[in-house]
Amino acid sequence: MSESHAPVAAPRPVPFIARCKGEVPYTGPLTMTDGWISYPATRTSDRGEGSVLIQRTVGAPTGPVRAADIDPGRQFEAMAGFLCQGCGGPSTRRPGSHARLWALPAVQNGRPVEPAGLRTESPPVCAVCVREHLPRCPVMRPGHQLLWVRLAPVVGVMATPLPPSLPSVGTAPPRFLPLPPDIDSDDGGMEGGAPLGGACAAWQCALAQSLVREIQSCIPADPAKVAELAARQRVEQAGGGPCPLSAPVGSALSTAGGTR
Repeated sequence: MSESHAPVAAPRPVPFIARCKGEVPYTGPLTMTDGWISYPATRTSDRGEGSVLIQRTVGAPTGPVRAADIDPGRQFEAMAGFLCQGCGGPSTRRPGSHARLWALPAVQNGRPVEPAGLRTESPPVCAVCVREHLPRCPVMRPGHQLLWVRLAPVVGVMATPLPPSLPSVGTAPPRFLPLPPDIDSDDGGMEGGAPLGGACAAWQCALAQSLVREIQSCIPADPAKVAELAARQRVEQAGGGPCPLSAPVGSALSTAGGTR
């Protein structure tokens, strides 16, 4: 008698937002749909904040992880839902607060990084990943700062603006595009499929690589306290009980208003 087995889900890469060797950027054709660039068969997951088109990754998450090669779709998912960039689970929430844990470089280009007002493409983290995965991260290895971030609204995307006549994905470097002020967050930036006003033409023809938040309110996080939270989270995970350090995606949060 043959033994049946339930299908096993493919493990998520670590870091969650990084591409694996088996994943590559989509380089196929693009189309225009109601004034917006689209894939020939656009999926719901291909659209991000304000209906901007996210650069698609093709292939399977197999092989070694390339930590410096970020998957746009998973970056958007983590940044929009306040998921941990390391494991893809909920990021750690400060006890008694809705502030989320962030790990940012302490030094860039030889200069200290001031977090207040910083625009970042780096999603938040969970305490366990800070302890177990952060020390191996090539970006953070030179040093990082841990922060409890209370307010980090979405301010735009890093994207490549494409001309409407472009038949396929180009190779121009991405640049920062601010969130258009007339995007209606209730309908995701499209009203009945109609394009937005002329001021949003660049947004409509942008191929986005990452979602950008601005750190507007934060305080330093004590590494010793974060280690305690990581230990407690590990105990909760081992026991199968609810983890008080994480909240369901979207709870008390807003992509427009950030954390509190």
